[in-house]
Amino acid sequence: MSVYLARVNKSPSPQVEVDEYVPVTLTWPRYHTVSEPPASMMLELEGCLFEVKTDRSNGELIELILVDVQRKNLVRVPAPLEWQDFTPGVPCLNSEEEPEESANSMQARLHPNGFHMTLRSEKVTQWIGDQNCIFGFSSSDRLANILIRLSPEDVGLAFS
Repeated sequence: MSVYLARVNKSPSPQVEVDEYVPVTLTWPRYHTVSEPPASMMLELEGCLFEVKTDRSNGELIELILVDVQRKNLVRVPAPLEWQDFTPGVPCLNSEEEPEESANSMQARLHPNGFHMTLRSEKVTQWIGDQNCIFGFSSSDRLANILIRLSPEDVGLAFS
């Protein structure tokens, strides 16, 4: 499945919840105001399963849940997560079914201060998000990367 950027909406930062069972949940404030159940897509990445929920009316991202992670498959990186310059806001997304991506282009990396998911090996040309989470999109507007900033304590709790 490919996920594409449709547009960017203004939004406050998401609430970030971390625990040892569902490692990371990011919930944007609009989640609590949608009038119908959100659209949901499940994405699998090298032993990581995450759910993307969007507002059915406009595709705005309202929740991102790292449902499960096989800790043995994580690439552990000792260097801190490097935060990119970004356009403030929350992405509105479209998706389309496509043949499965090669596992070689997908990677989940754990840093002392966050989590970095590479969905595609395409070069990121635009970053969108806030201080907690940014999304990298390629020149063709395909979602290629997700970076989630966490405290070292939260990294230990979620990924120990």
